[in-house]
This record gives sequence, C-alpha cells and structure tokens, in this order.
Amino acid sequence: MQLRDYFRLEAEDYLSALEQAVSSSSVELDAIRRSARGLSGVARLAGEVRILRAAAALDHVSRATSRAHAVSLSRVLREALPHFRVLVAADAPAADLDAHADAVIERCTAGQPVDALDGSVGADDEVEFREFVLIEAVGIADTLDLGIAAFLDDPQGRDALGVILRRQRSLLGSARLGEMGVVAETLRAVEDVAELIVRLDVPVKSEWLDVFRTAKDVLRVAVSNLEEGDVPHPTHSLSRLRTLREELVDRYGGKEPQPETGPVPGALAADAMNERAGRLRMDLMNAIGANARARAALEELYALALRAGR
Repeated sequence: MQLRDYFRLEAEDYLSALEQAVSSSSVELDAIRRSARGLSGVARLAGEVRILRAAAALDHVSRATSRAHAVSLSRVLREALPHFRVLVAADAPAADLDAHADAVIERCTAGQPVDALDGSVGADDEVEFREFVLIEAVGIADTLDLGIAAFLDDPQGRDALGVILRRQRSLLGSARLGEMGVVAETLRAVEDVAELIVRLDVPVKSEWLDVFRTAKDVLRVAVSNLEEGDVPHPTHSLSRLRTLREELVDRYGGKEPQPETGPVPGALAADAMNERAGRLRMDLMNAIGANARARAALEELYALALRAGR
C-alpha cells in the first residue's frame, strides 16, 4: 500500500467516528474532539494540507465549544462531513478540493454561535494535549501487546505490524509530540525497526520481538507518569530500547538515531528546527485565540514548512 492508501483508511476511520458522535442521542463532544485531533495528526503526517486546514479548524472549534452548545457544533459537523469525505477521496480537481476545504473552515468559523466560544481556547491546551497523549499511549501499548502475541503465533506475519504502525500515526502526526520526548523516541524506534523488518523480510522474533516488548514497557511507564500529572521521563527501558534499535540499525542499515530526550547538536539541525517551529506555532496559536480561519491558515503554513524541510 502507498502512503495515501494508509492515510485514506485512517482518515475514513476518524470520519466514521465523527459521524457516530453526532448521530447518537446525545452529542459526544469528547469523541468529536478526539477524532478531530486524530484527523489533524494523520493529515499532518501524510502531508495532506487541505485536510489539515479543515481538520485544524474543526479541532479548534470543538475545543472552543462548551457542552451547553454541543448541539450547535453537531450541526456544523454534519454540514462539514460531506466536504471531508470529498477531500479524503481526492477525486476532484485541485480547485474544487480547495473549495471544499474552505467550506469546512467557513462553517467552523461562521456556523458556531459567538456565545458558544468561551474565549479561552489556549487555556486548557496543555491538559487536553496530555490527555490526548495518555489515551493514545494506552492504545498503542495495548496494540503492541496484541501484536507481540500475533508475532509469537506467526513470526512471519505482517498484518500485526501494519496494525501497530497505523495505531501510532495519529500521535506521530501531532505537532507537539516533541514535547513528549520519551514517547516520541519510542514511537520512532518502533517505526524504524518495523521498516527494517519489512525491508529485510525477517521473522519477528528474538531481538526484533524484544524491540516491541521494550517499547510497550516504556509506554506503560509513560502512561503512569501522565496519570500522575508528570511529563514522561527517561527510564532503563528507554535506554534498552535505544540500544536495541541502534544495534539493529548498525547491523542491518537504516535511519540514523534521532534521540528526543537529549541535546540536539547544531543550531540548524532538522530536529531543532522542527522543535522551534512547533513552539512558534503554539505561541502564534495562543496569540490568535478564537480566530478559526487564522488558526487554519497557520496550520497550513506549518504543514508546508514541514514538507519543505523533508
């Protein structure tokens, strides 16, 4: 499968979750927020700028909407969903796709009553982001657990590997993932080793399986840290994961290590630039406040900058 195919599957899952959230007897505001953030993440990771613009606007307005006005948000979302589906299918001309993205942003900007916005969009961003990381980390650890069982049953199987990689993508696509260095390094280690497994076509056992076991252990501790209100910190399991990854990469070839928890050498190093860009983005988001159109434009600029730096 190509990157676009994986993205389409993931995006359709999030759109289905959004549709279910607004179709229930009571509007599931938390589910809308989780799905909007997840859709933004996979769009950012896949470089789908139009969908990122639209999803970012929906993410913003969903977090700015109080529970008392959730019904108004559900109306906006029902109007936006057909546009999202066209954007995900990507079968229309570019100008038409731009118009669909603009239509979503317009509905998120104008469709929400003024008194539904509490004016403090950025106030709870840190708490919401940590909750998002917590939920995703739990899900990824559980998926790794299931994958390990599948590998023990069939070391040559590849379905479990695809499930693990798909489960990680929403969190990997978060623009703020660099703030959670332990989690970021763990996910990227899993991704790097998975790429080696596919390229070498080796059975997932012995040291390969140890990578997934250790990554699961790192994430379980990270979840405990987050539940206690702390940012995940380096552990012995992370050191072991780092060693396992580096040994496999050195032996079989692959990406150079990119540790997320130590200093980045060189002021112009790509990781340092990305981290700086992420922090600037958050500063601007806080300054922009409740202007959904401006926030969507900023997300588009940020995605273009990341693509240009690849």
